Amino acid sequence: MGRVEDLREKLKELDADGMLVTKIENVSYMTGFSGSSAFAYISYDTRSLLTDGRYKDQAAGECAGWDVRIYTSNLFQALGGLLKGGGKIAFESSMSYEFHQRLESALPTEERLLETRSLIESLRARKDPGEVMLIKAALRCAAEAFEHVRPMIAPGIKEREVAAELDYRMMMAGADMVAFDTVVASGPNSALPHAGITDRVIEDGDLVVVDFGARKDGYFSDVTRTLVAGGQVSEKQRLVIDTVSDAVERAVSGIRAGTTGSEVDKLARAVLEERNLSDYFTHGTGHGIGRDVHEFPTLSTSSPDVLEPVMIFSIEPGVYIEGWGGVRIEEMVMLTESGPVVISSMM
Repeated sequence: MGRVEDLREKLKELDADGMLVTKIENVSYMTGFSGSSAFAYISYDTRSLLTDGRYKDQAAGECAGWDVRIYTSNLFQALGGLLKGGGKIAFESSMSYEFHQRLESALPTEERLLETRSLIESLRARKDPGEVMLIKAALRCAAEAFEHVRPMIAPGIKEREVAAELDYRMMMAGADMVAFDTVVASGPNSALPHAGITDRVIEDGDLVVVDFGARKDGYFSDVTRTLVAGGQVSEKQRLVIDTVSDAVERAVSGIRAGTTGSEVDKLARAVLEERNLSDYFTHGTGHGIGRDVHEFPTLSTSSPDVLEPVMIFSIEPGVYIEGWGGVRIEEMVMLTESGPVVISSMM
């Protein structure tokens, strides 16, 4: 079935008559629209896209088969007209309270709004062949950039200089933009799981955590590598790097269709526990990647999310020791019918 039919099946389960889609990533997923502002309404016999005059020609070209409507002044009046007679209308929980209130006041009294959580995100989790191709293209942009930049990660260069070169190289490799603020964290900064970049000069023997990704044609990549500047690796650094690498390997090897996010997290965490490093792993093991850098499913200690073919997600255990440094390795994994495949192994 197509995406619209998949959503209609979900609406039947909710006993809803239609759904208003407001999150732009989900609008794009459902309709093919690539602009920055639009709304979609899907019922059992209609599918409409509402946008403003800036996107009139673009929407007509990108959304074949959709009833494209253009509003010129009052958005909520236009939405009220679009939803009139809709009955029980599902909406996304990401909608702001103010938007919800104004939308509700614009609807005729017979319409009723029904909140849903991650409904379209659950559909987005399973990638079609075209999406897999686009994610791999975003990954290739990041891989090509890192190949250029890796030799410059050496004593004497600033974190900021490495990040700037990596961002530039991803764009030159074909990325539309970077996926998120690139992280280059060296020495004690590498012990910060969400470090940014600073003017710190990388020193000989520093652990350097590089977290980066590219966006291309609406899809993202997300990878982390940890290096030792200067090439001389201490015994403790080798122990921690090997442990994190083994945690990635064990987590990946244990993934099957039907495995939950919490079960994968437990596999990675067990390796760190065996080597007395589990107290230094302070975040979840992974997350889905696609139209968002972080999307369904979640792989963490409490995640009930069930992994299915063809989902793409990260596996990224880490060890962060304050005052010493940190190690994180992040791979992108695609679950196929025959098992998991590490699609970021090109790096």
